[in-house]
Amino acid sequence: MGASLVIRQHPWAPRADVQRWVQNCASEDQFEHGASYSGYWNMKSGGIHFDESRVFDSPQAAEEYISEENDKFGGLTAVPALQRLSLPRETAESDAKLKDLRVQIQALNNTLWTFDRAIVTRAKAGKSAFKGCAHCGSRISLKHLTTGHTRCPVCNQNLLRTETDDKKEQALKTRATRLQEQLAEREQALLKKLAKGKPIEGKVWVVGGWCAS
Repeated sequence: MGASLVIRQHPWAPRADVQRWVQNCASEDQFEHGASYSGYWNMKSGGIHFDESRVFDSPQAAEEYISEENDKFGGLTAVPALQRLSLPRETAESDAKLKDLRVQIQALNNTLWTFDRAIVTRAKAGKSAFKGCAHCGSRISLKHLTTGHTRCPVCNQNLLRTETDDKKEQALKTRATRLQEQLAEREQALLKKLAKGKPIEGKVWVVGGWCAS
């Protein structure tokens, strides 16, 4: 005998309303899938365990929790989760400001991703083929340095990075964070416009469990 994970969502409501909805779903499951090991809610006879000890950040997170915690021999599990209005793809692709912010963020992330590689390339392009380590005194052949590895291969301390490099990298990270904040603000503004005064975030019940099949 196996089990199937069946999870559904219900708008935020009093527990009594959720219980009635679950009963209706179980009746429909039995009608559509049969009364014996159907793999649906009509196989759950242990009632509903409501757990409001936390509010999950998303329905997906709540589903993962139910998948891990629910037992097929017990009842259903019901937990609250935040449901956010999502930005339609066509809106995201047509908004010039949003597109520009994403292009800037991608360019910054690429620069940060290759930052150490650029430092190594710069060092190898210099006049000297060797670099002395200020920490252990080793004389390192630059041509043997791994791409993107700016530390001494002997003592694993900094070999190539300068104070200016550190400041530049931090400035890039700060700008990337600022742009991410601007992106989030723009997305929120577009969502509010689409919602037309309705809430863009609210709670839902995520209900489900493992059902004998």
